[in-house]
Amino acid sequence: MRKGETKRKSRIVAEGRRLRIPMRFKMFLGNGEVISYSGTRKSQIMLKLKAVPRQNAVKKYWLKVIYGKALDNYGKMETFDNEGEYTTREDLLRTLKIFTERGLLREWLT
Repeated sequence: MRKGETKRKSRIVAEGRRLRIPMRFKMFLGNGEVISYSGTRKSQIMLKLKAVPRQNAVKKYWLKVIYGKALDNYGKMETFDNEGEYTTREDLLRTLKIFTERGLLREWLT
């Protein structure tokens, strides 16, 4: 990196500020161990994925992204989220990208 350049951040940005979205993530390993993360940063999920040794085969991944609470069509206060289980790392990464799209998050804010 050259002097004066800034490092580009890959976090979701909305109107000049970082948008924090609550996420929950779990990896179920072949030896019965579970690695989990609960927070608001996609980068931490990426670090957890990189930290898994090759000998521990991952059986499945679980991801939940929570957008917030709002009134549903029946007038009840409900929590809106996206959740799913995935068997491959590629499916998980693709889904994480889709669940945290800027357009979707901006729509939720308005």
